[in-house]
Amino acid sequence: MPPKGLSIEAEIICYNLPYGAIGFISHLLTYYTITLLYFKRSPWLPWLRLTHSTFDKVLASLTFLATVVLSLFTMIRCRQRWQFLLIAIWKLLLALTLASCAWDAARVSAREKKYLADATLKGGKKSQYEYDRVETAEQAYTPAGYSVQAGPTYSPPAVTPKQAVLAFRTTVSWWWLFLYCLGMTIGFTGLVSIVLLTWTNKDVRIVTYVFGGVAGAGILATIVLVAGCCYCDDDDDGKSGCAKFWSVGAWTFGGGLTVCVGCVMVFGAFYSDWILGAIAHNLVGVPDSGDGIASILYWAWFAVKRLPMFAT
Repeated sequence: MPPKGLSIEAEIICYNLPYGAIGFISHLLTYYTITLLYFKRSPWLPWLRLTHSTFDKVLASLTFLATVVLSLFTMIRCRQRWQFLLIAIWKLLLALTLASCAWDAARVSAREKKYLADATLKGGKKSQYEYDRVETAEQAYTPAGYSVQAGPTYSPPAVTPKQAVLAFRTTVSWWWLFLYCLGMTIGFTGLVSIVLLTWTNKDVRIVTYVFGGVAGAGILATIVLVAGCCYCDDDDDGKSGCAKFWSVGAWTFGGGLTVCVGCVMVFGAFYSDWILGAIAHNLVGVPDSGDGIASILYWAWFAVKRLPMFAT
């Protein structure tokens, strides 16, 4: 743990979670894993659906427990600098988001497998079911080779209310995004403070300009697109010029704000990786080999966050 009163550049040695290019790659893999798990696909073999729910739950549990323990070490080491403490909390909540998504995907996949296997056609004959997209009761109980839209040639069998409810609940929940939003709010507070305190660092300014430029370009493009679409819309319901102006303005403001929030949500973790790398003068993010404990914590965190990728 660094002595109290040092500069942020000196105290960053307390931070033992991935940053720089390595942290950037870690977050890319995290977002990729969450996306595949949401669609109940194996991140390691994306052409396969999740079928081993027990094994997947074990991976999610290990990720949950290990990231909590490892992040606590970093929080204790960085307790003298509140900015690093908040960023560590942010990264912990992002890891818990990943673990929660992995657990929920395993739970939903197990329920799909159970009830789709138990479903039968009229006459009691077992059927082969396609459930790449199970969204409604009709879709859930339509056998392969048939179409609900085929008309009188096929009528889907009746389902019980319980089966219908279960069929409507076969998508992975979004509740875990609350953890992500909470972590982003907490961590960005500390990150912005660090950026302001180290603004004299040329690399910090360059990273900020690059990410700010990308976000600004996206917001500007959205404003132009939304304003153009709204202005050219002929279906104005007889609105006056002033009313239409305010309508276009409202839609444009809403679109720009949505993209702004989206950029912060998606690129915030990437931005923090490069900012921390710039402060540490270590854009690659390789941990200090002279601090054995820091290196162990660093690579252990990177490894345990990859566990959900092996869900099958």
